Amino acid sequence: MTVDQPVPVPAADGLPPARRTPAAAIVGRVLAIVALVATAALAVPYYATQSLAIVPVFLLALAGAIVGLVLSVRASGGTGRRLAAWSLVAALVALVIDIALLVVFLVGIAVPDLARVEMKAQGPLNMSVTYTTSESSDTVTSPADGEASARTAGSSAEVEIAAPAGSETEKVSCQIFWNGEKVVDETGTGSVTCRYDRR
Repeated sequence: MTVDQPVPVPAADGLPPARRTPAAAIVGRVLAIVALVATAALAVPYYATQSLAIVPVFLLALAGAIVGLVLSVRASGGTGRRLAAWSLVAALVALVIDIALLVVFLVGIAVPDLARVEMKAQGPLNMSVTYTTSESSDTVTSPADGEASARTAGSSAEVEIAAPAGSETEKVSCQIFWNGEKVVDETGTGSVTCRYDRR
């Protein structure tokens, strides 16, 4: 006993019926294109930060978008719903990575870059030293070698040294180190000022 197979009914124009593209393939293609564009756009803030650690994340987002696009194109040719589902997953992964990268960049822009500042002073005992950054100022009576360190979001730092009465002819000196680099080194008699302005 045989079972009759359904015979496809030709369209009115005589052509065979077109295969329907799975909805997942269409959505996957759209998301993959959006992810590709987003990855390209996010390359601009990446080059501004020059963080090599983010390169693998960019490559992962790019690969996900390309895989999603390729699978969605194949699925639209009628090769199956499974490819359509995988295209959607790959595109979604790429898009989620792009959103995470965007959040990282926005947080990096919102949080100011803190510079590490070290200020040093040398001179006679009981000299007066004033350490100043954009956030704070502190005057201390320092021993022969004084030192202060701080983190600042500003662009300047200053050290003022004044020798005590009776030591006006003694040598005093100061240095400022900005992120480990010596940027100012001054020497004088009685009093001296070291100031660094990054602008």
